[in-house]
Amino acid sequence: MVEILVIVDAVAPGFWERYSPSRQLLMKTTHLLYRMAWLGIRLGRVSFARKDQERLRRLRTLSISMAALLPRRLRPEGYVTEVARIEQIASYAARNYKPSPVKANVLLFTSEMRPTGSLMGNDMGWGAILGRQVRLNSLPGNHTEIFHPVPASIMASLVRESLGLKSEATSRT
Repeated sequence: MVEILVIVDAVAPGFWERYSPSRQLLMKTTHLLYRMAWLGIRLGRVSFARKDQERLRRLRTLSISMAALLPRRLRPEGYVTEVARIEQIASYAARNYKPSPVKANVLLFTSEMRPTGSLMGNDMGWGAILGRQVRLNSLPGNHTEIFHPVPASIMASLVRESLGLKSEATSRT
């Protein structure tokens, strides 16, 4: 038996196909504009007074995110090859996955860099797939940053809580 299903920043299978091509375009444009605004805000927050390692990590994350906004022909070759490979694997998995409702506790995590509301849906399509309402847990950062220390510790804490385990700080004492 599955005790907990953890979904990390992913739309449900068939999410985009549920909508008309014009609605898909509107949703994807909204997502792109939201992402660009978020990147602008993040660039403004990069502090050059921080340690060089932290500054370089943030700049690397931002550059990867910005490269994703470029048309394919303008992206760095290695980036395009790796993204294409990952997209091919993910597309194959999404096409062949046949989800069904589960009775397990579900934790759905998403990055704060995501438009929500009636246009995009608040549960990324998982409620329809799982056959029940799903609560969204928003994490700081974008898709690539949610496994950095702060968001990852938030995820770990919520998973431990959901499993009825003691927090890491409590178990050390």
